Amino acid sequence: MNRILKLIRAPYFAVVVIALVYIGITIYISIHLLHDSYNTHAFDLGIFAQSLKFTLAGQFLYNTPEGLCHLAYHFSPILLLLTPFYWLFPHVQTLLVCQAILFGISGVIVYKLCRVNNLSHRTGLLIEFLFFINPLLWGTAMFDFHASAFAVPAILTLLLGIQTNKRWLIITGLVVALTTKEDVIILMGIFGAGMLLYTLWRERKLSRLYLTIFIASLAAYGVAVGVSAIASEGNFPRILTYSTVRYEYMQLPAGETFQGALATLFNAGTLSLLFAYLTPLGYFPLFQLRWTFPALVVFLENALSTCPAQHALHQSHAAALPFLFMGLIGGLVWIKGQPKIQSVISKAGHRTITYVFIFIIILTSLQYVSNSRVKYAKLPGPEEAATNQVLALIPDCATVTTMNKVFPHICDRTTAYLPWFKDPYTPIENGDWGFPTKDTEYVVVDRAHDGAQGTMEFIIKKQPDKYELIMELDGVKLYRLKQP
Repeated sequence: MNRILKLIRAPYFAVVVIALVYIGITIYISIHLLHDSYNTHAFDLGIFAQSLKFTLAGQFLYNTPEGLCHLAYHFSPILLLLTPFYWLFPHVQTLLVCQAILFGISGVIVYKLCRVNNLSHRTGLLIEFLFFINPLLWGTAMFDFHASAFAVPAILTLLLGIQTNKRWLIITGLVVALTTKEDVIILMGIFGAGMLLYTLWRERKLSRLYLTIFIASLAAYGVAVGVSAIASEGNFPRILTYSTVRYEYMQLPAGETFQGALATLFNAGTLSLLFAYLTPLGYFPLFQLRWTFPALVVFLENALSTCPAQHALHQSHAAALPFLFMGLIGGLVWIKGQPKIQSVISKAGHRTITYVFIFIIILTSLQYVSNSRVKYAKLPGPEEAATNQVLALIPDCATVTTMNKVFPHICDRTTAYLPWFKDPYTPIENGDWGFPTKDTEYVVVDRAHDGAQGTMEFIIKKQPDKYELIMELDGVKLYRLKQP
């Protein structure tokens, strides 16, 4: 009994409990209320699950929607760390669980950053809690699975290593960050260059640490482009094509490019996105721009994009989180060291101001969270039960064509394909398409969850000698290729 009481009273007990509660809630929502209700997608949960499935079968990070090794499009070799878990639990839900755990670990690191900056245990718990209700975190956690999830604990580990001067933390955080995604590599280079200039200006010396981060980032980006060139199988490196499809004004003449960028940047959606970055943190990160500026770079990267998805609370903002919270912690430390500010706060009523401010921040965070994909969360109903029943008729290892929202429910036990499609913001030219490009053994038509399948059904009906309808339940149809 005494040991249990001692454990409960230990400082890290509350830290771990808060993290475990977050992990549990996130797993429940992302799996039961989103995935089970058919609100996950081939892009991106399906392609990551299929990439791991094919890797274990000997085809390195290959998936059918992209038609190539995933490294052709995004430099994410960190995915290979998940192969043992996917081998043990070969289900798409495994990725959602891993992502929730990564974010749970991130919250514990945020607490540790508070403590090494001499903030109190109670303040550390509060900031950990604010991390777990931050809209940028929920925007990532609720939008399927992405390799960028690794960037959050990786960058936080790097920052913790810098704060504590522990080389092994710095190396671990940097290596993981540089193998997460190409835009994270660019961000690390910007962070290294910015801090290099800052230390040169403030301390009049060249920081070997930040110079190393900058050079390592340059080298990693060179490797990323080289790997993409090889994986693109003779085509132009697919990793470089996102600048044209997601920043369309880059293809315009110089004068029009500038105007297009300004028009994209200054609009109501961009302003709302900026508020989502700063308002839930009380604008404290602005007091420590030396730590916060990489997050503002991430904001600009998304705000300048002509892809609407990047203006919403999606995974593209994940890498900003560590820098925003480092700025928040640094801002609180700076305010603690300002006697005049402390005097004003004390006269106005320290506790009252604190409680009101925290209450406003929590309400603001929850308001922004409600605008993420959590708004689609719902309990599975009869429509989902019907689709599950139809999909259960498809044997393992069969080839099957289905659409976006059904794909993640079948790709872990079959060879799943999408029908041909064109996404103007995803530069896919080599997709390995299913029906009608190829005659897969099964075709699933589910208008309840993917209303765009009418064309596919029309083509099937035009070829009555090729496919037969073997199951229809509440609008879900399963077609099987007739045997010759």
